[in-house]
Amino acid sequence: MWGSSEQCLIISPQLSAAYIKVLRASGLERVAIEDRPNDSPVGGLTQEQTDIHFAHAFDGSVARVQLAMLDPYDSIEQTSSTILKFLTGGGLCLADIPCGAGAGALSMLCTLAELREQKRIPRLPINVHLIGGEISAPARIYAEKLILEVERYLKDQAIFLTYDLISWDILSDVSTTNLIEKIVVSKHQHPQTLILIANFHGFLEREGKKKEASPQLDQIIKYSSGPMNAAIWIEPNMSGAKNGLFPWLTKQIGRLASFVKQMLPDEPTQIAEAKFRLPVSPTKTAIVRLRVMPLDLTKEII
Repeated sequence: MWGSSEQCLIISPQLSAAYIKVLRASGLERVAIEDRPNDSPVGGLTQEQTDIHFAHAFDGSVARVQLAMLDPYDSIEQTSSTILKFLTGGGLCLADIPCGAGAGALSMLCTLAELREQKRIPRLPINVHLIGGEISAPARIYAEKLILEVERYLKDQAIFLTYDLISWDILSDVSTTNLIEKIVVSKHQHPQTLILIANFHGFLEREGKKKEASPQLDQIIKYSSGPMNAAIWIEPNMSGAKNGLFPWLTKQIGRLASFVKQMLPDEPTQIAEAKFRLPVSPTKTAIVRLRVMPLDLTKEII
């Protein structure tokens, strides 16, 4: 998964194959091979917006989470160790919000499966209940297609996956309540909860939705907190994330000190970057950059 001679991330072969298969079935393989736009697409509600994002940004999102998990340059140790700790075995509620086409959660699970197959880490049974919240119906369809392609491979590596892909709008109190109910029910059945929040900068920061999203985010943090719970917030390492989104998130956390703590109090975010091999053009590479904030969601008992 890390080509040491090339200094390059190699996305899970099974996830790469599933991605290419879904691209072909959707008539998007040629689009994915074309030169990518300078401004990375952020997705949207329509089929066209989803297709462009799926063809040009899905693999980068996969690579970004894989980079956070593997940490090949030892630059984000706290983030990497937190993710791997939650994936050792037992039962896990994995909430991927917003999940898009499933890049974040599937990157985690397929990377875990690959590490197990290569005997890099113990192959202990783990029951994962994935809750994917996403406003785009076309993106949820792509996510389910990819899950169906890789679930047998995951099972072969003792990763037993169940999932709920639900419509979720962070600006809607009703929609967020539905998401929280799913998480709370899953928490009763799974000892650990990991919240993955990735690639939200485009909506919250660029479109100026932080204030409207704040009450719903507060509720998610409160009801997701508890013993053996954590959150990993991953964004592209862009100025808007560094100077806008993450400082705002730090203030949010300050107001919710009984429910969430920063794992890195001195410098609350970590950064990393690496090349990754493009699944649709294996002879080519691109660079993925991330800024990540790991959060402890262990609720204080007063």
